[in-house]
Amino acid sequence: MGAGFTGCGAGEPPPVSCELDAPECRRNALAHCDDAGVVVETPCDPGRCAVDAPVAQCVPANALPCDPVTDVASCENGLIVECALDVAYRLARDCGEGMLCLSKEGVATCAVLDGRPCSPSTFQPLCVGERRIECERSRGRLFEAGACAATP
Repeated sequence: MGAGFTGCGAGEPPPVSCELDAPECRRNALAHCDDAGVVVETPCDPGRCAVDAPVAQCVPANALPCDPVTDVASCENGLIVECALDVAYRLARDCGEGMLCLSKEGVATCAVLDGRPCSPSTFQPLCVGERRIECERSRGRLFEAGACAATP
């Protein structure tokens, strides 16, 4: 008789299960399942846990709910603020290096900032992400002036 395999130690691992069907808010913490099926609670501080989002999640404290179909993007301090489809909250994001949120005729968009005209007498320097944006006095043009100063 030949050797046989009994199946012990071979085959697929048992499926991972978790007591939560979807993430949920527990006070101001987001409870979700990790890859091992263990419930993990992540504090949302300094933000808050949004139970009314399509899926519970942490959002910034000042984030407002929105309708992803009808909401219009806007600019705030060089960041673009949009209604994220999967979140249904208005969230600000950095446009990225060399870019800045600019609004023209009510339409906000990320645009290349170097060389954009600005008014040196009215433009206040911005800290966008970790980048300092200034208006060059001699030419009246925007430029990245390096890293933002750290606040104590």
